[in-house]
Amino acid sequence: MKKILIIYYSKTKKTETVAKTLADELSAKTMEIEDLKDRYGILSNIGSIIDAIRENKTTIEPETIDLTGYDLLYIGSPTWAGKPAPAIITLIDNLKLKGKDVILFATMGHQGGSNVINRMAEKIKARG
Repeated sequence: MKKILIIYYSKTKKTETVAKTLADELSAKTMEIEDLKDRYGILSNIGSIIDAIRENKTTIEPETIDLTGYDLLYIGSPTWAGKPAPAIITLIDNLKLKGKDVILFATMGHQGGSNVINRMAEKIKARG
């Protein structure tokens, strides 16, 4: 049986709901990524959108994850202005994904989820 890890960031808990549903169905472990930048309030929301559009990195916890022993990874992000959340952009840049099978998922309130998945895939492929 494959050992599966589902990694996600979820500001509003929608992505967390999807991640935990997947984990229940797949008997997988979940790991939530925390963005240490204040992302709440009107001005912070505007800054979050700008960070997402520019694909700015942020400070996350944990900074990286030991993927040893996992056969399959799921990475989930909310859709922010048609882009992955900065926490997921940072995570992808920090992870050692070479040789790992990865499935991507995105949540959205409106549209842009396929853009998020495509952008995460591009970043992963660019890293080898």
